[in-house]
Amino acid sequence: AKTPGQWLEFHSKFIFQRQMEKKIKHIMAKSGLYHYELVEIDKLVKLGRQFVDPRLTGETILSCGSFFKEIIDNAHGVISIGPFACLPTRIVEAIITPEATVENKLRFCGDGDKFTYLHELQRLPFLSIEADGNPYPPIVEARIESFCVQVNRVYQLCQAQKKD
Repeated sequence: AKTPGQWLEFHSKFIFQRQMEKKIKHIMAKSGLYHYELVEIDKLVKLGRQFVDPRLTGETILSCGSFFKEIIDNAHGVISIGPFACLPTRIVEAIITPEATVENKLRFCGDGDKFTYLHELQRLPFLSIEADGNPYPPIVEARIESFCVQVNRVYQLCQAQKKD
């Protein structure tokens, strides 16, 4: 149980952070390179809890939820970049890599037949990269190029759907 002082501190911090988020995102949206959208943690946790127990706090559940929230709707592919040997990054990779399917996008995000035009895809584009500050080896560069081809394929399918 939180004391009244702890409760006040928590909510004051939350309000301040939310105001800063709004201010920064509003400024970024003016550039035309960013779509103004506030982060809704509850929705991300709801999507992420399909894979990670919410009691396991941290970015893992948020990353998993974000993948399914953003893929197709706001992004044609998702890259998870983390520090070398970072456990949360590796957990996200282990979870999302096998689960990144159109079937799961439909199942977790509803929308019925909204994405059926993507039925020919085996996987939704997801790439996890560990960075240690050094140049990437050729195998990682090849994975990035393969990812780009997959993203382009999804983009082409989405564009064709918009024309129909």
